[in-house]
Amino acid sequence: MGCLRSAIDPESNKSQSIYAMNSMRTVNACVARAGVCGAGAPPTGFHAGAWEREGKSVVGLPVLIIVLVMTGLAPPTPVRADELAIESLSMDPMGTFHAHLGAARIEPGENGFPLEAEDLSINVEGRLPSPAPGPLFEGRIALESRRLVLSGSEFHGAEIDFDGTLDLAAAGSVTGMDLAGDLTLSFSEHPSHDAEGRRLGNRVKRISLGQVAGKLQWDEQSLKISGNLVFETVPLHFDLIHRFHDRDGKLRLDTGSVAAGRFKTGLSSILSTWSETRWPEALSLISGRVFLGATLRWNAKKGVRPLAASIGLADVAGCYGEIPFSGLKGRFETIIGPRMRVKTSGVSCDIVDIGVPITALHGAMTVDRRPNKAPAVAADLEAEMLGGHVLGERIELDFNRKVNRFNLELRDMDIARLVALYPLDGLRADGRLSGNLPFRLDSGGLRIRDGAITAVEPGGRIRYRPTDGGQALAGSAGQMALLFGVLEDFRYHALEATANYAPNGALQTDIAFKGEGVKIDGGRGRPVHFNLEVEQNILPLLESLRVINDINERFDKSIRHRCSPTAKGGS
Repeated sequence: MGCLRSAIDPESNKSQSIYAMNSMRTVNACVARAGVCGAGAPPTGFHAGAWEREGKSVVGLPVLIIVLVMTGLAPPTPVRADELAIESLSMDPMGTFHAHLGAARIEPGENGFPLEAEDLSINVEGRLPSPAPGPLFEGRIALESRRLVLSGSEFHGAEIDFDGTLDLAAAGSVTGMDLAGDLTLSFSEHPSHDAEGRRLGNRVKRISLGQVAGKLQWDEQSLKISGNLVFETVPLHFDLIHRFHDRDGKLRLDTGSVAAGRFKTGLSSILSTWSETRWPEALSLISGRVFLGATLRWNAKKGVRPLAASIGLADVAGCYGEIPFSGLKGRFETIIGPRMRVKTSGVSCDIVDIGVPITALHGAMTVDRRPNKAPAVAADLEAEMLGGHVLGERIELDFNRKVNRFNLELRDMDIARLVALYPLDGLRADGRLSGNLPFRLDSGGLRIRDGAITAVEPGGRIRYRPTDGGQALAGSAGQMALLFGVLEDFRYHALEATANYAPNGALQTDIAFKGEGVKIDGGRGRPVHFNLEVEQNILPLLESLRVINDINERFDKSIRHRCSPTAKGGS
């Protein structure tokens, strides 16, 4: 094949439109590597002396850049092209050129890059370098393909847009290129139209990579790319390698240490792009650090594999709705793809304040989200609350099910701390409680049905000496007076309670006491059995407790503000 020839005359500095070879089926390797033809001779119409700087020959640079784009920055035979052509090429006197390339089809060459494309269109708009130091190319390269297949993974309506600079470097048999700029990719996993030409409502996925600064190196064996970029708000270091003969490779990503709020923004975008899973809207990350390392692999047999990520948390604080938490730490091993899987290790949280402070929370969790099934399993869950412990041996939630059920065990709760939650002057109690709470989660919300709570032996003591209005009630006649007499000093050896809770916050507790009323019968005392029914909406109580309890001071001001009912927005 002969060399591309130009109609630009640098002596007259006039621009003429150039239309170069409407059917260029192959590209001469010498042009791709040096931008010249034959044994160093420039194409007809170019004068080498007019375009030289720092030892670089920039003769025929528009052609060189276009050829680099056409060859895919790979060895001389990376792809086979069906009528790959420069359809138009023009340049003005200021060195700005425009080019349009097209191909009906591109297929992988022998041991080449595993790329197939149909209806490929490439637009290049750039500026030639001036004699002063600068990049080899500065401008924009936009690629569009109706259907693109990369290592067996299929993309439809693919668009790749790069706006930045390119510069060449060569060392022995290895060719290199430095690039810097912004890169945008968009695609759909399914065709945009059906067989009859009707448009389909498929979701278009978009990835924006800013501040890309990378180095490309390639030889006959492999292509390597490494550098740094910003994905959404998250800075990333990346390393990519693809082996041409084996037709496999991998991409590694590393964020280093990232502020938790910034990481949440980036991860939300990753989930929306690569998975059907969405970031929970109610979950905000406000402070702390996050570490992420991820690997994406591909091969000729299985195509692009799901993204494998390891996410580490260090002292993360935030809120879920109006519930603040602090001291969240641990590691999440995550697979992101059509099926999303998460497995945790060493996960714990110092404080979760639901109104009743929950501390020292820890356990293991796995999530396996797939079509029509998304179980989240918490195992060996344990936390401290009210001086005792809350335990969950195994909790499985699948939000594709209409109803989820799980149990929590209560062990050695301090009655004194429980009574202190209620604003009832003159009431004092001690003892310990244990029990089991069966939860039901459905579309209406969270419920407890027939929760069972009992006193731990040997029991305890209740003393109620009312003040103000309570004294008048205690002085009334009949059974009420007898009850207040018993509660003045009641020593119980048995306490059995049944608890029922509704999604609207209504808690009904039926309590059966057995013990001795010490102060009744003139101080002689006697055995007493009595039942007590307590009904209360606990949601307002818990909300007020989150404001006034001592644990609130352990959250910094920004967390308390963001988790308050009046706070707007989230992170």
